[in-house]
Amino acid sequence: MDGKIFASVPSNGDYLIQDANENSFRTFGNSIKDNQIGFDDKNVYAGNMILEDLKPQNLRALGNNYYTDGKTTYYCSSISDNNPKMSVVGFFISYTGYNLGLSQKPKTYWYPHIKLPSNITYQSYANYEIAISSEKAYFKGLEMPKAIPLQLKPILLKENNGRNRESLQYFTDGKHVYFEEKLLDLPYNPHLYQLDIAGDLPSRQAYLIDPLHGNVIVNDEQFKASDAPYNLLGRTFNHSSHLIFKGKNGFYYYDYDDKKIKKASKNIFGDKKINLLSDEVFEIDNKVYFLSSKEVWKKKGGLISRNTEFLLLEDVPANQLSYFSKLKNNSGSIWRSGDRYFYFETYGSLSRSNSAIYEIKNLATANKLIQLDVIRNDDFLNLINNKELIEPKSKVIFSAISKYHNDNFKIFIYIILFGVIVYGILKLSLKDKDLPPFEIIGNTLIINNLFFKKYQIETLKNIHFSIKTNFRNGYSGLMKIETVDGKKSKNYMFVPRFTIGYVSRAVIINHIYDLQKTLSEHGINSHFED
Repeated sequence: MDGKIFASVPSNGDYLIQDANENSFRTFGNSIKDNQIGFDDKNVYAGNMILEDLKPQNLRALGNNYYTDGKTTYYCSSISDNNPKMSVVGFFISYTGYNLGLSQKPKTYWYPHIKLPSNITYQSYANYEIAISSEKAYFKGLEMPKAIPLQLKPILLKENNGRNRESLQYFTDGKHVYFEEKLLDLPYNPHLYQLDIAGDLPSRQAYLIDPLHGNVIVNDEQFKASDAPYNLLGRTFNHSSHLIFKGKNGFYYYDYDDKKIKKASKNIFGDKKINLLSDEVFEIDNKVYFLSSKEVWKKKGGLISRNTEFLLLEDVPANQLSYFSKLKNNSGSIWRSGDRYFYFETYGSLSRSNSAIYEIKNLATANKLIQLDVIRNDDFLNLINNKELIEPKSKVIFSAISKYHNDNFKIFIYIILFGVIVYGILKLSLKDKDLPPFEIIGNTLIINNLFFKKYQIETLKNIHFSIKTNFRNGYSGLMKIETVDGKKSKNYMFVPRFTIGYVSRAVIINHIYDLQKTLSEHGINSHFED
């Protein structure tokens, strides 16, 4: 676009890569995992951000998002993420300046990147975001303390079908155990494994099981050892928003909103055995219990909480419940108690089902379920809407609850209101007034921005002007200061006047000519690259 190069950053859109050389600019074309990296004859870029000290002439990809020139090495994620340096207030200020054509587009998302210690030879660890040297190991560019690099290996992840694969988050060197780059307070033993989780919300956390000691670790946080051993309720968690573990003194879960391990209930069953009838249906002391997920919403919209309920199926003793038939395509099973029929559902969120048990209207409906090759979403919803499947009479024994916090939204609203007021004042006070990017007072050039940076005229070598394309407001000017010691400032953005309307290229060009004339009158060299 107009000879400029833009980087596309997912969740943020397109960004101009300032000063990129279009004639020498290239990307890694052989791997989608390297699409975030570009380079020209001067710089290497992550999106539109320069990876400092990384020389493009010797650049090569080590694999797994590590890049080196032989001396300088970076980890740079191929997935964009929230920019931790951009606060809500900072975003509002930047976004307002961007819409006025006074600043660059705010980087609310970026490609996270970390510079590793220099002058060290690294190699990437196959299929993992790990790089190792002869002495140290790094996960996503962060050091794994005390790790023995050449002995690192992933811990096994056990699937429900009995097959194993390798964890992408838990690692060991045979002595230490790591969650990503974090060293866990847990000695390694060969019985450790990561739990495979089928459900949606629970699967967003990683669970490490230590069957030798009965311990559980969620991400890098360990459940209280004093309550071990822990036993997991359920198997696939398609009707659960949480994983619930029974310990000596209670039932525990990880609250992913508060990022804390919490107690849902005291241990109401003592040492009584928990038998699994289906993925999330249990028999305890001749009673039937099951799991159900529930979302609580405000009347006028807005999520309050996500709950996982542990319920008692009322009026159905376990010894009066018998297996009736398995459904096709592993979508569940039908059970019978006298003349009543129950559907033990296993698809969960795939079929928009919240409950692990539904009561079936009659034998005819049970036979209809048995004949279906696949229970599609529409089939399930029709059965619910026609009341052929109903949630059974039950009692909530306890709940695991994650309350949804949205404090930032309120702050954002207040900032927006404040911004509208400030913008209105600026619009009235500055309407149709000139906004020069600098002023010259005596022997000093002063930049007209929030910081009013000053330059002594005798220290100035050249002032470079160029034009930036704005997708919203047409065009704006860019000004860069070059001093006699070879240093260059960032690009200062400017427009001739305060406006929210379209600014044409011709208007910017004429304004730059006027600025160059002013500079020339004070003996300051300038250059305009159109």
